[in-house]
Amino acid sequence: MTLGQRIWMPVTSPPGGGVDSSNNDDDFTLDYGLPITIKSVGYAGGVYKQGNFSASFYGSEVKDTWYQYYVNLKHRIALTDDQALLFDFNAYRTQDMGRQLASVIDNTTWSLASTYRVQAHSLTLAYQKVDSDEPMDWVGFGTMGGSVVLANAMQYATFTEPNERSWQLRYDLDLVVFGVPGLTFMTRYATGDNISNAHSKNTYYTQRYRYPDGANPRHWERDVEFRYVVQSGPAKDMSVRLRQATHRSSTGYRYPDNNEVRLIVDFPIKLF
Repeated sequence: MTLGQRIWMPVTSPPGGGVDSSNNDDDFTLDYGLPITIKSVGYAGGVYKQGNFSASFYGSEVKDTWYQYYVNLKHRIALTDDQALLFDFNAYRTQDMGRQLASVIDNTTWSLASTYRVQAHSLTLAYQKVDSDEPMDWVGFGTMGGSVVLANAMQYATFTEPNERSWQLRYDLDLVVFGVPGLTFMTRYATGDNISNAHSKNTYYTQRYRYPDGANPRHWERDVEFRYVVQSGPAKDMSVRLRQATHRSSTGYRYPDNNEVRLIVDFPIKLF
């Protein structure tokens, strides 16, 4: 068992659709709504691994705003030498505290992804649900939005609006089977609906956007990515990712239609 510390932003790139707050002091802020300046965040947690199973738990405190808890469970089941099932469960529990700078919050958001892997192919089905009249929110850095670890946190949208439910279908391919080691391909599609905060008692998030009962705005996103990892030489382990995202929404959803392309280069540097 290993113990460690972290904030909820180690896994995915900034989703692009959740950067609404800003300040000029390099303080922490909240990702979703109106600006709240946060000087410090307390957090702690641990990771347990045993065979093909792992469990993580972290808790954080944003003073006078919320307590937030995170749990992740992963399990891999080998079916044959070249086939496996993988399960990945993520959940957040957020509750207001202290002076309630973001008003009243009582939010549980979770996702479950199931992946069938055979040789170089992987097919993933995922479901995600926000059980709250408030959106799922997390800590960011100034005008840089943070990232959240949920199955349907896509390139642009995170599918974390109040009461939102979403589904995802994803396909991954390792092109080593075509004689190109280091090159992978990914495409995924997610759609969300059931969005409403008509009965929310929160005065902070409803200033940002209101979703009335019966409006039922919907949206979807499709992502495509090619990623290459250099296999040898001075640039070994450097990765280059080319991503394209298409987002479309119905009338009443707070983010507009969007098309974007990202080029992401990761170059590992060993200091010690």
